[in-house]
Amino acid sequence: MALDSDKWKYRWLRIVERWENLPVRAWLNSHPQIVLGVAVGSFLLLIVVVISLLIGGPEGASTEQIKRIWYYDLNTKQLFAAKATQIPPIAAPSGPTSEGKPAGVRAYVFASEPGAEPFIAYLETLAPDADPSAYERAHANYGPYWGKGLLVRRPGDPDWIDAQSPRGRGIIERAWRPGKNGRPPQPSYP
Repeated sequence: MALDSDKWKYRWLRIVERWENLPVRAWLNSHPQIVLGVAVGSFLLLIVVVISLLIGGPEGASTEQIKRIWYYDLNTKQLFAAKATQIPPIAAPSGPTSEGKPAGVRAYVFASEPGAEPFIAYLETLAPDADPSAYERAHANYGPYWGKGLLVRRPGDPDWIDAQSPRGRGIIERAWRPGKNGRPPQPSYP
C-alpha cells in the first residue's frame, strides 16, 4: 500500500484551516490584554514556585542549621544538649559509666505534632568495634552502609541492638511511623 502524499497534504491543510477558524483563536486575538495578563501571572507563579523549592520551607531544619542535638545520659537517664557534630558515646554531665566508658548517647526526640510534649523515641550509639569515621556513612539514607556500626535501643530496653538487624530497623521504623494525625513525628531539637 503506497502512501498518497497528496492525500496527506490535503488532510494537513484541513487541520490547519480548522485551527485558524476556531472561535477560541478569534477570541484570543480580540482580547490581547487578558492573554498577556494570564501569561505574566503564570510566569510570576513559576518564579515563586522555583524560589520556594530552592530556599526550602519552614518545616524541618537542614543538618547544616542544627548546631545542637539531644543526648541521653545513661547514668541519670536524663537528656542533655551537646554539639551535633559529636559521635556517640560522648562525655555526659554525670561522668563515665561504671565500665569507664562515656555515658552520653544520641537521643532521637520527637513530638507527635507541633506543640505536643516531646518524647524519646530511641537511643543510638556507635558500636565499640566500629570505626568512628564510618558514622556519617551509617546515617546515609541509601546504600549498604546504612546503619552499619550503629547500635540502637528504646530508653527502657536493657540491651543494645544492631541497627541493621530486623529488630533494630523495627525500632527505627516505629519511631518514624505516622501518628493519629497521619503525619510522621517531628524531630525536636534543644
